[in-house]
Amino acid sequence: MKKCLASRYIKKTDLQPEENERILQDLFAFNSMKRTSFLWQRQDRKFFRDDGKELSHQLKLKEVFECKDYFANSARMAAAAMIKSGQELAKLYIEDAKEDIKAIRKALRKKKNYRKKLLKIKESIIKHTKDPKKPLKGSANIQYQKDGSVTVQFFQKIWVYETLYLFEHQWLDRKLRQIKTQIAKMEHKLKRLEIRQQRLKDHPL
Repeated sequence: MKKCLASRYIKKTDLQPEENERILQDLFAFNSMKRTSFLWQRQDRKFFRDDGKELSHQLKLKEVFECKDYFANSARMAAAAMIKSGQELAKLYIEDAKEDIKAIRKALRKKKNYRKKLLKIKESIIKHTKDPKKPLKGSANIQYQKDGSVTVQFFQKIWVYETLYLFEHQWLDRKLRQIKTQIAKMEHKLKRLEIRQQRLKDHPL
């Protein structure tokens, strides 16, 4: 039959000042042991007795801090739990970065393809300006009207430019600059995510 041991809730105000002081000292010592054990485990430190036999971290903590086995073992286990949780958290961060990188690359390809289409439209406008016989390239959103005006439509919004010149300089050039800036920002963000992902792989903690 298993036993259930209930703990008793004690307020600091119900204790004597010297008792509170001893509790604070114990907490400080325990946290110091935990940080020390964390560092030893991260560095994979090994300790040896005078006779050459290996000394466990728990016994080394007990020797350094002059405490009981319970506190030394608790500090060692708490440090090990911190390392394990940090490693698992790093795995989640790596997966998040992987998904973000995948999404940015997909969006980046779309932006670059759209920019190429707009550059071809601009090139066709330049050629048409030099030789009106050469055709103009458009798209599903950009339509050239018979009266010389240009219509740009995105969803429910429609922009009408009276001449080809106005369309080129008021909408097309501005759109190309905007997309170029967006691509540069996305590439910068992608680079930072790749560096962060590699850093997490190399140094999980």
